[in-house]
Amino acid sequence: MKEILGWAFLIVFCLFILAAFIFGESAAEREQSELARTQKAAIRGDAGAQFFLAQRYYEGRGVEQDYIRAFEWYEKAAEQGIVRAQAILGSMYYRGEGVEKDYVRAFQWFEKAAEQGNDFAQGNLGWMYSRGDGVEQDYALAFEWYEKAADRRNANAQNSLGVMYSRGKGVEQDYVRAFQWFEKAARRNAYAQYNLGGMYYEGKGVDQDYVRALQWFEKAANQDHAGAQFSLGRMYYREEGVDRDYVVARQWCEKAANQGHARAQYNLGVMYQTGLGGVRDDVLAVQWFEKAAEQGYSMAQSGLGRMYYHGEGVSRDREKGCALLRKAAEQNDSSAIEEYSQNCSG
Repeated sequence: MKEILGWAFLIVFCLFILAAFIFGESAAEREQSELARTQKAAIRGDAGAQFFLAQRYYEGRGVEQDYIRAFEWYEKAAEQGIVRAQAILGSMYYRGEGVEKDYVRAFQWFEKAAEQGNDFAQGNLGWMYSRGDGVEQDYALAFEWYEKAADRRNANAQNSLGVMYSRGKGVEQDYVRAFQWFEKAARRNAYAQYNLGGMYYEGKGVDQDYVRALQWFEKAANQDHAGAQFSLGRMYYREEGVDRDYVVARQWCEKAANQGHARAQYNLGVMYQTGLGGVRDDVLAVQWFEKAAEQGYSMAQSGLGRMYYHGEGVSRDREKGCALLRKAAEQNDSSAIEEYSQNCSG
């Protein structure tokens, strides 16, 4: 019933906008009139108006963005049964937007909305069960909620189902089913495009096809997916499905590296160290190795350790070099084990 009232408010609101156009109000005047009407209706307790006012504060549309006030109005609408408000309230509790982060409360609001068929909430319940956020971890229940949302064409949930099939979490591992769900989601989801590229790249659930892998990685990379950008760079570097091009490889690695992708940071360091695809610069190589090493990437720790030990691109510091080589060796990095045993174990 409250959802119907919300639509009723929207219809009335649209009639007001039409009247404003007819009687010649300016855009700014229309905006203020609309805001005033929404505020009055929200204060009177109109659930639809409360929801739309919350959206304004959340998005900063016509008012200064204010998550706290957005939360307050979403909560009023949610308590009156507006399902979308309940789902958004769950998201705000989960992210700590306008309220202290609280996974338990997030789960409760998602559950209310999910049980009423809201696919956004259903997908988020799946996420929380898969991670054990605010509830005991349960892959089987995660799978069930993802499936409910996926059946409602929620692309994020379809991608998540693909991940669960590919990893055998909450369901028997099945690469063919994983591929099918990734393919469905890939029409609208960059993560699924990346995952679909990975299936083609590795030949899981489908015949290996580097050309198709490259195409899907490119789609996701153009939407700033760091993993896809790294994968594209690697394919240009290795001449997989495309002519080798170190310049393009470096460009894609740099895009991913700037987003914090550790393997891309390491690869970019190597390209600066060797001069592949552009200028050779040991100082920049050290900087990129450091970024990846700080994330615990053993190959970067090993490369950085050697540069410190030999004084390449940085002042020579054998002690620091050996410490880095030891960290990498402890992760079973073979080159670090060899270097450490030759230079640091005496």
